[in-house]
Amino acid sequence: PEAAAAIGAAPPPTLARLVLGKRAWVVFGRRIQESLAQGVQQADIGLATPRASRSHAIAMRNWKGQVFLMDLQSGNGTFLDAQRLNPLEIVPWKPGSRVVFADDQTEVFELHPSS
Repeated sequence: PEAAAAIGAAPPPTLARLVLGKRAWVVFGRRIQESLAQGVQQADIGLATPRASRSHAIAMRNWKGQVFLMDLQSGNGTFLDAQRLNPLEIVPWKPGSRVVFADDQTEVFELHPSS
């Protein structure tokens, strides 16, 4: 499975493909300006909303290809199909499910089966 990000709210959202490749996990977090990021670990996937935490959530894939999501105690929450996740609780992210990190007006991520 792979995540596709629908970015924007007014015109039809643009989908961007996120492929994990051989990695078992990726960290989602707020983008940090390069000049401010020295010595600070950047998230693997930079979120556009300023409401996201620097380390907001993590998506993990197991050896069976199943994908899971965990909120990393973010201030404004991670939402799976409009339900706020409990911090540090691992939940399945199934194909067709939509995820929002802090702000549903900026980006929406939807998991699609690999093709």
